[in-house]
Amino acid sequence: MRAIVIKKLCSATSNGIIIADARLAHHPVIYVNPAFEQITGYSTNDVIGQNCRFLQRTDNQQPALNELRLSIQSGTSCKVVLRNYRKDGTEGICETTIISLQDEQGQIATVSINHDITENKRAKVALQRQLHRTLLLEQITQ
Repeated sequence: MRAIVIKKLCSATSNGIIIADARLAHHPVIYVNPAFEQITGYSTNDVIGQNCRFLQRTDNQQPALNELRLSIQSGTSCKVVLRNYRKDGTEGICETTIISLQDEQGQIATVSINHDITENKRAKVALQRQLHRTLLLEQITQ
């Protein structure tokens, strides 16, 4: 019953969910939900067995990645903003929450909940540009 409820919750959310096996050295992905597939363009078959690092491609010097890695290593939770890349190569910006699941023997899984904030970030940048232009025009017309 519990597993069915969890699976339905994961399937119903609009946030991408990734579950990785923390018992294995490279933390391979063991589950992604349909929202993850929709956000990234990667199918479950593309992702199962891989480490989530593939989502950053060569953009692996993001400061938030250090915080994320430390959180995973220590089994603690964190929230970071990351640039990930969709299957078609386009950039996506995700607010990523990492949660460590543990049993009596230690860490068994890492859950990543990814909220796609790409459009929000683009809108914010556009508003900042417009504000900058408006301020410049005011200076010119004074």
